[in-house]
Amino acid sequence: MESTTVYGILIVNCCKHGLTFGDPNNPKDDAGVIMVPPCGIIMNAELQQQPVGTKGGAEIGKMSIWQDPNSTAALEAIEREHPDAIIVGSMIAAQAYPDRVFAMVPLPGFEREAPDKKRMNPRRFTVY
Repeated sequence: MESTTVYGILIVNCCKHGLTFGDPNNPKDDAGVIMVPPCGIIMNAELQQQPVGTKGGAEIGKMSIWQDPNSTAALEAIEREHPDAIIVGSMIAAQAYPDRVFAMVPLPGFEREAPDKKRMNPRRFTVY
């Protein structure tokens, strides 16, 4: 599986799409942009909503996130091959695999950009 070193950080992209990272020391510098392609493995998770009540005629539910057995096996293989890598997945995947799959954080000034213009911080990630 493919991995990419971005500003000294080894990243494995387990999203369906490529990731765009910028230079954390100079976020607006186009020359510092590094694209990280998908590694070919997607971290899947299952969402289940359990009803907990109603409010104003609308159903209210609590969301539960469950690991996918195939993704769990793939994650173990990635961790063996790249023990020091940051494994990036969606926010849902990061919640399904806490402390193992990480969600990205945008660089300052890119928080509200459209996805195709957003630049992520290669030195900061979110864990659940």
